[in-house]
Amino acid sequence: MLRRYKIRLAFSVAMVSPVALFFWSIALAQSASEVVGTWTLVSSVTERDGARTDQFGSGAKGMLTLDADGHFMLTIIGPDLPNFVSNNRASGTPEENKAEMSKSFAMIGTYLVNS
Repeated sequence: MLRRYKIRLAFSVAMVSPVALFFWSIALAQSASEVVGTWTLVSSVTERDGARTDQFGSGAKGMLTLDADGHFMLTIIGPDLPNFVSNNRASGTPEENKAEMSKSFAMIGTYLVNS
């Protein structure tokens, strides 16, 4: 089910200009070529009923890559993720897996810029 609250992911562009920002919910680009590149996460905040929440915790790291053919890769990892006791994520306990998955996110797909 799609949640109906604003999700704003602000990214500063690493390849074009360090002051340019990318807002997931607000397209600022005039053309597709203006968003192509690698962007780094500035913040990931949700707003619901007037309450703002930092989704992955303060200090999360993330990267968004957009290529000229319309493909993207997004990764966000929260700060202070616990280590797996076994040093192997494939054999993590349910509690370790839950802790890891609740503060990290990865996604690939395609994008389109409407101008």
